[in-house]
Amino acid sequence: MKLLKTASVCTLALITVVATEGIASAQITPQLAVDVVNNTVTLQWTGLPLAEGYTLVVGAAPGGSDLVMNVPATITGGSLQAPNGQYWVRVRGYLGNLAGPFSNEVHVVVPNLGPCVAPAAPVVTPVVEGGNVTLHWAPIPGALGYQVQWSRFSGGTELVENTNAASHAKYVGMLGSFFARVVVGTPCGTATSAEVPFSITEITRRHLSQGEILAILNQTRADFPRAFQTAHTHSAERYDFIILATRRLFLASGGTVGGNWRRAAVGDLSMDGLSVENPADGRYYFADVIFGAGGPNPGISYAPPFHSGALLRDVSGNYAPHGFANPMTLRTHVNYGPAGGW
Repeated sequence: MKLLKTASVCTLALITVVATEGIASAQITPQLAVDVVNNTVTLQWTGLPLAEGYTLVVGAAPGGSDLVMNVPATITGGSLQAPNGQYWVRVRGYLGNLAGPFSNEVHVVVPNLGPCVAPAAPVVTPVVEGGNVTLHWAPIPGALGYQVQWSRFSGGTELVENTNAASHAKYVGMLGSFFARVVVGTPCGTATSAEVPFSITEITRRHLSQGEILAILNQTRADFPRAFQTAHTHSAERYDFIILATRRLFLASGGTVGGNWRRAAVGDLSMDGLSVENPADGRYYFADVIFGAGGPNPGISYAPPFHSGALLRDVSGNYAPHGFANPMTLRTHVNYGPAGGW
């Protein structure tokens, strides 16, 4: 494949999306429509009930898959300025590991409106304040958007976030060293910044009230009903709800509330319990927060667990603070985006 054509196909992925209220199903075929005016390409497809998102596939030839990109279910179209060339585009819905049938494949022809100049790579500067980091860079002319890539390891990418602004803020929520890059997309190609390291050395910790913990648990249940229904079942998703909930609690508390390694066996995650620090003695206690877990009608409950019987202990009965599980290092089985972890 010619270099120009490859660059053109890659550029087509950098869509400035137009979010709609569309919903999706992996079991129904979407209908794709494309409109081209000069070098502006507009994609629109039908929303499908029940699916989690869509997979957009772009080829440099019919049936090609030169670029594959997943978008959430709330996105059913978008517009961009594309370089001249020919593209073949199709889309399908997905639900978990199930992928639905492809839409009709649309042949997109963008006329030659003159030469393109590849963008300059952003120069990124991280600014850390407590548990927050903000990445700053100068706006790139012609940018359609930016992709921020995060990792706990140099050279890797564990989390991707998109923005149209020339800066991006994130609450990291845990101590350590981290790495970030910014990719800019323009109608004439992409460019990636140098990797920038930063460290989080200070996080504000506070102890959440019973009402705050209950509110966060119930909001997580409302936001992720599928994860709640599979909590503490035999499903591969049985840990997803507690990971999603404890991530929110961990971030809200600065680390005084998190997950629980059962009997302090690191790696054996509780499917329905928290580890909560007692402000009176600085020790961690276990709280079971899902009643009827695994049954047809589970519910949420929480009461401060600060008594001897709930103290985190190992199999020998000794106090074991290492039974506290940092949820920021855990991943959900279903891809819930940033909510599911790095």
